[in-house]
Amino acid sequence: MSMEYIRNYYKVPARQGGRVCYSGGPEARLGTIVSASGGHLNIRLDGQRHTLPYHPTWKLEYLPDQDARDFLSNISTGRPVESGPLWAGYDPTQTGGSDGGPIDPASAGGEA
Repeated sequence: MSMEYIRNYYKVPARQGGRVCYSGGPEARLGTIVSASGGHLNIRLDGQRHTLPYHPTWKLEYLPDQDARDFLSNISTGRPVESGPLWAGYDPTQTGGSDGGPIDPASAGGEA
């Protein structure tokens, strides 16, 4: 199944190269979406060589590029990290094209 299918079916802003935070392990980890197959996202967690499949809605938070850097900074300094999915109110018709394109969280109803 394609990235476009995943965006539309699960109502998430998944895109190739998009940054995510996976919180299903002992600690939250950042990663990059590499591709999609079989209804799952193939994500390379930071520091890993290979991708692994992840369900698009299970323990994943989709991060705009700047938010990923802020997220790491907040964790390392002990500052609180705002909870809740950044893709709340995501509208798949607002993407930049079939590859997902850049998503403006303000226009998609998410946090800026």
